[in-house]
Amino acid sequence: MLDEDHAEGVTYYLALHYDPGTPDAKLPLPFEPPTTMGEWHDKFVRTPQGWRFAQRETRRVFANRAE
Repeated sequence: MLDEDHAEGVTYYLALHYDPGTPDAKLPLPFEPPTTMGEWHDKFVRTPQGWRFAQRETRRVFANRAE
């Protein structure tokens, strides 16, 4: 928290893709390489209705070469 009404945070994400149209899919589903990985750098502000996003920056760290 920066002060009582402002905060910052970082969230790490990993996106996977699976085609639900694959016939006869059984668990466990096949694990494919991640589509993308990265970070969301967020700034928050407190409002009368509660905490809200003020800004979001996406930083992709890795991406599948096929994209």
